[in-house]
Amino acid sequence: RHRTLIQLIPTQLTHQCMSIALLGDPNKSHELIDDLESSFWTLICFGIHHVSHSDRTCLLNNDPFGPGRETVVDGSITTDDSSGKNKLLRKNGILRDFPFASYGFRDLVAHIAGVLHGYYRYRELKDYGEHELNKYEDARRQLSSPDWWIETLQRFLDTGDWVENDIVDDM
Repeated sequence: RHRTLIQLIPTQLTHQCMSIALLGDPNKSHELIDDLESSFWTLICFGIHHVSHSDRTCLLNNDPFGPGRETVVDGSITTDDSSGKNKLLRKNGILRDFPFASYGFRDLVAHIAGVLHGYYRYRELKDYGEHELNKYEDARRQLSSPDWWIETLQRFLDTGDWVENDIVDDM
């Protein structure tokens, strides 16, 4: 079978798990915080497709990891999922109370989504006072720290509210 050769740019191949900041600005300098946020989106991608939850159809039309999110322009694959991912993080966003069978997994996702939402909310403000600046810096400090990620994962793993054998086949 004949395949068309398309120039693939490495950062565009992994858009499903890229940070919102990198998706929103392809010229942004890559930082540790982008890699750590990427681990969250990897966890979400796995959870949506393989962790048991009661609504197997709710993300079919809103899945930031699904096919059709990329476009081929001048031989390069491009995408912008940053607005879709931002919507998932909001207080009323689907990730804040997604019906995973495992409460531990659900609570972990909701907690990290909340911190990420705060970070991006304050990051995008043009006019802010000292309170907002402190909130932004606190969220950035947490999200930039591998120790915070490990401690957060461990804290939620220790709750014991994890369902065993809840892996399901992909949709």
